[in-house]
Amino acid sequence: MNIVYILILIGIIILCGIIIIIIHNLKGTKVGIASMMKQPHQLPTWIDYHLKMGADKLYIFVDDPADPSIELIKDHSNKNNYRDNIRVTIIDDQWKKDNKCEYDSNKDEPQNWNVRQDRCVDRALNYARDDKIDIIIHIDSDELLYSRNKKKLNEIFNQHKSKDTFGISNYEMVPDKDNYTNCFLENKNFRMNGKNYIAYGNGKGAGRVGYAKSNGPHEIITISGKENKQEIKPEDLVVLHYVSCNLDETVKKYKMYGNFKNDQWEWAQQHLDARDIMKSCNEDCTDRAKKIFEKRMKKDDDEIIQIDINEILNG
Repeated sequence: MNIVYILILIGIIILCGIIIIIIHNLKGTKVGIASMMKQPHQLPTWIDYHLKMGADKLYIFVDDPADPSIELIKDHSNKNNYRDNIRVTIIDDQWKKDNKCEYDSNKDEPQNWNVRQDRCVDRALNYARDDKIDIIIHIDSDELLYSRNKKKLNEIFNQHKSKDTFGISNYEMVPDKDNYTNCFLENKNFRMNGKNYIAYGNGKGAGRVGYAKSNGPHEIITISGKENKQEIKPEDLVVLHYVSCNLDETVKKYKMYGNFKNDQWEWAQQHLDARDIMKSCNEDCTDRAKKIFEKRMKKDDDEIIQIDINEILNG
């Protein structure tokens, strides 16, 4: 073969490679969110907000078949024309039986909960492959994704196409009252220093479909074991954690957790105190919940940031 033809062939191959790279970079990144839910706080707001943030898919895993929120989800989704369509998928509790992660009486409920969360994220990563979703973010029903730079989710992850896993920092809600009706819409105060949080301070994870798997409630890792991680800049994206955001949510959370063991996890002192205060109350635990909540209220020396998610919902 003439050397000229060989050089032409090589040139064509190189050109094709360049074109493929350009097309890949121009292709928008599709982002999905996976969440396991049990009696969620103001779920319609959670759904509407994340669709406004540009989520291409919401995978909502129902943890309790008797949860009254199920009908709320269905009703709200039907009214807004996204029930089980391209953007919202609601998975009933059959997933627990399929994944053999029913309640284990030998484990505390928080540990059972985390096992089930792992299964949900991995299942969402599988669903996402069929749905042509590129990235899955795992958050809870009391968390919202927020961008100070006012970026949509696909815009954020478009910047990191060579990475397979991601870390997202979290801010924690600081209540200034104990009777919010809708914490997402009413509260605007957040702590940014994890040392002062009552819950976790190690953020949440996201992963690229086909390359990642769940590794507990706060991390998604590569399937290969080879680290290829990007920490997302907080100004681009953070998780807003509305932890036990009013008295009702506080009672509900610690009744669900029950009398968990001290040595099971590295519990924050707030959780241990709440467990001990709540464990012996019966029906009405409001007075005891008030004692827990008072420790969390906004203080004069708090270093906080003001965030109003209504700007995004109404934008």
